[in-house]
Amino acid sequence: MRATGNTHALTLALFLSVGCSSVKLSEEFETSLGTAYPLRERVIGDYDMSVLTEAPLRALVIAEIDLPREEAFALMLTGIHEWFPGVKEFAWTDTDNGRIVAGSVRTGDYKGSTMVEPVRYIDPGYAYVYQIDLEATGKFIPITEHTGVFTVEALSDTSSLIVWRQYFRNCIPLTGRLIAWVMEDRIAEPAFDNLVGIHGGRRIDHD
Repeated sequence: MRATGNTHALTLALFLSVGCSSVKLSEEFETSLGTAYPLRERVIGDYDMSVLTEAPLRALVIAEIDLPREEAFALMLTGIHEWFPGVKEFAWTDTDNGRIVAGSVRTGDYKGSTMVEPVRYIDPGYAYVYQIDLEATGKFIPITEHTGVFTVEALSDTSSLIVWRQYFRNCIPLTGRLIAWVMEDRIAEPAFDNLVGIHGGRRIDHD
């Protein structure tokens, strides 16, 4: 039993400390994906995310979905509760007569935590950048500078490419790798699997 416990402890220590917790992407993968939004850059359309954060890219999920671009984008912006397990419907404030603009705020519930997400940039129908107000959750989340990006591109009249990026820093030493794994493998990927299960398509692994 002692040997087993030591093995588990060593495995966890290696998982936490070995390697970089940021997403690493090859030029070949990005070229094969064919996205107009370079994954290894911080510029989304005409918006430079460096004004918000220099945090590394920690989680990345990609899917092809059998929906036109406009419908796919609406699901990413206002319809997250329709495909993301644990998310309840969001309310919007600071809109421009109902139109979501930079500065609009999305507020809702995710598994009992209040989620307050101001939109920092939006290119309607194509992309938006948001942040999570971590203090508003009412729970301790060991990350800072969380910044998320959704981009949606048409593959055809009836299918779209969706990319969800999450940038953040960990605020507890040696936990970045574990937190990144939870955010991508345990939260974002299952959500995208549910999305394509509902609407058709496939999730694309980047590693």
